[in-house]
Amino acid sequence: MSLEEKILICDWSGVVSDDRETVLWAINQVFQEVGGGPITMNKLCDSYGNVSDTKKNFGVDITVERFWERYKFFIPKAPKQPVMIHGVDVVLRRLASNNVRLAVFSAHPQVELDKEAQRYGVRDLFYVFEGSIKNKTDRIKAFMQEISASRDNTFYAGDTTVDIVAGRAAGVVTIGVTTGYHTRARLESAKPDHIIETLEGVVPIILNHSPRL
Repeated sequence: MSLEEKILICDWSGVVSDDRETVLWAINQVFQEVGGGPITMNKLCDSYGNVSDTKKNFGVDITVERFWERYKFFIPKAPKQPVMIHGVDVVLRRLASNNVRLAVFSAHPQVELDKEAQRYGVRDLFYVFEGSIKNKTDRIKAFMQEISASRDNTFYAGDTTVDIVAGRAAGVVTIGVTTGYHTRARLESAKPDHIIETLEGVVPIILNHSPRL
C-alpha cells in the first residue's frame, strides 16, 4: 500500500457500538455465580479496560480464564443487546468513500463482534475486523508492518485510557472518543493527540491530516 494512504483503526465497544448495559448485565451474572455482589455502571466504567482483574477491581475471586468463559456464555443472553452509536455508519461510509482503510481491533469476543457488525450493516466496510485481542499495541504494530503502513497516517480511535496508551505505545495518532466507558477528563489524562465527542469528529482530523514532522 502507499505510505500516503490513511488508516483508521477503531476499538468497537464505546466507539462503534454501545454495549454498556449488555456488558454490565453479563458481568453481574458471572459475579452472582461466585457469590459476588452486583456492580454499578459507574464502577464498571471506572474499571473498564481491566475488568478481568476481578479481585483487584471488585473483590471477586475468579480466575481470568473462568471469568471470560462465563462472560462469553452470558453476553448473548443479555435482555438488552448492544446498539450502534448514532451516525457511526454514515461516518464509516464517508471515510471508506474517501479511500481511508478501516480496521477494528477489539477485546470484545469475536463471535459477538461479528454478530453486531452484521446486524449494523457495516461489516463489509472493514479491511480487518478482529476481536478477542489481548494486546492491542502488539496487534497495531503487527498490522502496520503487514501492510507497510506509515505511523503518521495511521489513526487509532478508542473510548478508554487503555486504548490511548496502546495507540501511543504503537506510535500512531491517537483519538479519544467520549461516547463510551471513560469520561473526557479521564481520556485527557492519557494525553491523546485528539479528543472528539462522537466518531463524526474523526472525519476532518483524518481527511485534513498532514504527517507529523
